[in-house]
Amino acid sequence: MRVTFIAGLGLRAGCALLLLSLGCASVHYETQKLLGRDKRDILVNRIDQGLQTQQDALRQLEKTFDALQALVAYEGDDLGGVHRKVMAEFERAENRAQRVRDRIVGAEVVADDLFKEWEYENVQIADPELRSGSRAEMAETRERYERVIAAMKRASEQNDPVLTALRDRTLFLKHDLSLEALASLRDDLPRIEADLTTLARETDALQDEVAQYLEASGA
Repeated sequence: MRVTFIAGLGLRAGCALLLLSLGCASVHYETQKLLGRDKRDILVNRIDQGLQTQQDALRQLEKTFDALQALVAYEGDDLGGVHRKVMAEFERAENRAQRVRDRIVGAEVVADDLFKEWEYENVQIADPELRSGSRAEMAETRERYERVIAAMKRASEQNDPVLTALRDRTLFLKHDLSLEALASLRDDLPRIEADLTTLARETDALQDEVAQYLEASGA
């Protein structure tokens, strides 16, 4: 009963932190709009921040994997201390991955507002040639945005198998921190490392997409 209660508290706390994070991002966005900042500039900033956050997540996942690898190979007498370090690194990795998801949502909110406003203003352009030109520019901008947000989502989704693998093994060792249990995980490490390699490729691809997006946006 106590375990269930504590787990419930943890879930509610996690949900509260997520809502707080999204709420703060929303307030920040509304403040930027009130200050008259152009939605294109806000979107460019959020795309750039999304890349930086994904790169942070990759680095933290790699750091967590290194800590797990060191634990599996550890032969000293402080297994508990080394395992606690892995747990701490993993919690940081989970937080970084959640920030990536938040960045994606934040970019989508701004993009939705931008394109709705742009379409509404296109209707108000009386000159057919100018209206057609504006719509063509909007279509090109939307296409660039859809490419970069798709790359952000691919990278974010690739965080998940690494997170899952690290979580499973970290929790498994929490309840059986023996030399036999550590030895049983050695064959799993190359698979996790392969997933990290795939994640690194997706993050590099995202970096290329963001660079193209920023260049086209004049940033």
